[in-house]
Order: sequence, then structure tokens, then C-alpha cells
Amino acid sequence: MKGTVSIVQCVDTEGPLYESLESTFERIKEAFDIELKPTEKVLEKLRNKEIELNGKEEVVCDFVSRKRLNYNDTWDKIYQMLHIAFSDDFRYQILDSYGGGYCFNWFCIDHVGFRYNPRRRAGGYHVIFEEYARLLKAYNCKTDRIYWHFHPKGFSQDAHRTGDNHSFSNLHNEILARRIIDHQWFPVANRPTTSEHMDYNLWLEQWIPFDFANMNMMNNNGLESQTAAGRVPGRVADWRGAPTDWTIYHPSVWDSRRIGGLRRYIARCLYMNCRHSTITEEELNNAFLSANEGKNILVSVTNHDFRDMVAETKGFIALTRKVAAKYPKVKYKWSNAVEAMRHVLELTKEPPPVLSCKIDKNLLYVTSNKPLWGPQPFLAIRTSEGNYYHDNFIINSETDWTYVFDKDSILLDMVSKIGIASNDTVGNTIVTVCDLDTPDNWKINYLNIDDWIDDKIISV
Repeated sequence: MKGTVSIVQCVDTEGPLYESLESTFERIKEAFDIELKPTEKVLEKLRNKEIELNGKEEVVCDFVSRKRLNYNDTWDKIYQMLHIAFSDDFRYQILDSYGGGYCFNWFCIDHVGFRYNPRRRAGGYHVIFEEYARLLKAYNCKTDRIYWHFHPKGFSQDAHRTGDNHSFSNLHNEILARRIIDHQWFPVANRPTTSEHMDYNLWLEQWIPFDFANMNMMNNNGLESQTAAGRVPGRVADWRGAPTDWTIYHPSVWDSRRIGGLRRYIARCLYMNCRHSTITEEELNNAFLSANEGKNILVSVTNHDFRDMVAETKGFIALTRKVAAKYPKVKYKWSNAVEAMRHVLELTKEPPPVLSCKIDKNLLYVTSNKPLWGPQPFLAIRTSEGNYYHDNFIINSETDWTYVFDKDSILLDMVSKIGIASNDTVGNTIVTVCDLDTPDNWKINYLNIDDWIDDKIISV
């Protein structure tokens, strides 16, 4: 029996990105300690390697190449690109082994909490999430899904910079609280910015079972070139020590790059056409070779919606077709993140959890008919003044929790809505929200319950 290659394209969905000429040269200075006059003429010389840079000519040339600086800097440009990407002509240009069209996975971010926004990021809670939800509906797209992406805020609080300290702010919890209450949505899959430090490792472990994060490669020429040009080793995409094949693994409590005893599943995810950690023919060939030996393999790749996704995806599809042709007995499937994880991990289909929620005086009681993914559900609270909070339950057992509304937390008469969400161990998601005007009416939404690859399809 041959294995199947499930292919997942994870789009870091961040909306428009603008960069001025001066900002490009500022990045050159920061990345390579090279200070040059910001003019189009100098930029063109860098692209032609006509300026002597003490051995950094090649890496700087790639850094400022037209394909790197060709940003979708307005929503209109993104709409034009997506009009092609959502079209049947694009989705069905190359069918997978089961006759299925291409699939995108939109890992949506919220740009909030910043003081300075020179790259004209689309700021505000839900702005990008709501726009892509609207687009999926407008194009009647049944295959794509929305998942979780987050950049920790840097100390400068500039919108174009990413920090490494998820504990610096509580924005990740507030964004989730808002998604739960405002949209009855909760994530089951994560795409990190580049690295995962211990604070985020443990946060993810509580809530999100599927993590498309590992970018380690045996031969990562792009990172090696950047290191040679002065970049501090490990400063970007630090997955040193993680598996360099397509293994899905459980991370260590101390280091998400190491195999350990946590429950979360980390899959390997390489860039498409980036300056480092980029998918290659060799890497894709290794995936198909493993499937040819009988293993089910998950290949995931990532890019950004502010770049030319159409051209990048066409290139990746062509590469997949080229490699697949060498393994005619190996089948591959364009997949969403959840169905791919479930299939490769051989998870057993289960019904979603049933949560029973009751408010009695100042107590909230929550029970589940089965154990959940983490130690407790995610509790979201919206006040009458419009503030959103997350708090911890009292854990009575693995299926029983209590929350107390009092002066040490928040008084119940100050609360307008309560939301509770969780995943189960196979990635089913339940979200339930209650408006305190009707405290016995809990609205329930289930996600991911149908995202299973049919065994009959796979066995064709």
C-alpha cells in the first residue's frame, strides 16, 4: 500500500502592506548594517549587484528584488489577486489525485494595540477576519477555512515590527474573547509568525491542537546566507533541532523545537518563494518518497496575502506536479489544515463535545460529556461597557468547571455576554455564547466537524 500526500497551503493572512522607498533602505540598514542613500537609482544598482558590499551583494540583491518588494499595498490589489485565486479556472487548473480543486487555508491576524503604523496595516479587531469570511461567502467557497495567526506586539508598539514576548500584552486572549463572543468562532489550527518561545508554547498547548510551525531544514541556504551577512543565528525562524523531515511531532514543555511530552501536534511548514526556509524540489521529493514507502505524509507551505499569491501558488502547483509525476502510484490531495492532520495522524472520527452551561445566582457551571483538548474551556466575558476579558475556571474535574462572578473577578450585573469555547482531542470545536438578557439561551456553533477525508476517496 502506498501512502497519501496531503498538501496544505497556509496563508499568513495579514491584509495590505505598504513600504516606502525610505523604509526599504531602513530595513537594509537593520538587516545588514549597510547605510545607503534611499533612491531608485541606488536600489536598481543593488538589484544588479553594482555596489560593492563586502560579500553581501548576493543576499542584498535578493532582499530588494522586485518579487520581494511587489506588495499588495491596498485592499483593491488584494481583491484583484483573490478574484483570480477564487476562480474556478485557478482552483481547477490542476486537480489532485481525487479530482479535487485547490484549497487555501487563511490564518487571519488582527493588527491591534499599536502606536505607529507606517506600513498602513489594516488595523482593528476582526477587520481581516471579517473581510475573508465575507470573501469566502461571496465566492461561495466551500473548501477554504479560516484559522489563527498572531504577531506578539514589540516593545516599540510599531505595527510593522514583531516581538518575541507573548506575555508583553494580553492581546492574544482579548482577540480570542472577541472572536468567541462576536463571531462564535474559536481556532483549531495555528500558524506562528516564525518562532515559538516557551510562553507561546504553553499558551498554544492549552487551546490549539494543530500547529503548522516547524520550519527546520537540513539545508537552509537562505538562513545560512543571512547569518553570513550578519544576522544573529536564531533571530528569525528558530527551529534548530526540530525534525528536518515531514514528521508530525509532540513538542517538549521546555522547547517546542524538541520532541517531548506535550499533546499538541506540530507539523512542518516551509515558505513559498521566501529568502529562507523555502520549499524545494528536494524537500517535496522526500515527502513523496516517504509516501511511496507506505507512509501518509502532510506537506504544508506558507506565504502572505500581501504578496503575489497567484504566481507563487502556480509555481508550487507546477513543482508538485513535476515531483508527483515521478511517483505515479502515490496519490496527493489539496487539503484543509484539519482534514490533513486528522488523516495523517489517523485520528478516529468522533462527535463534537456537548457543553452544558448554567448560571445560578453568581455562579457559572459548565460540564462536558467528554474530556476536552486542554484542562478547561476558554472563558470569554464582555462587560456592559464593551470591554472583553478572559479568565480561568475553577477546575473540578476533567469534565466539570465553575466560575464565580464576584468582586475578586467581576460582578455578574456588569456582564452583558459570556462565551465558552473549546476543541476536543480530534479537533472538533464548540463555541457557545449567552446574552445575559436571556441567561438560559446559549447559542451553539460547531466548527470542523465535517473536515474528514473520506476513506472511500482515499482508497480509490
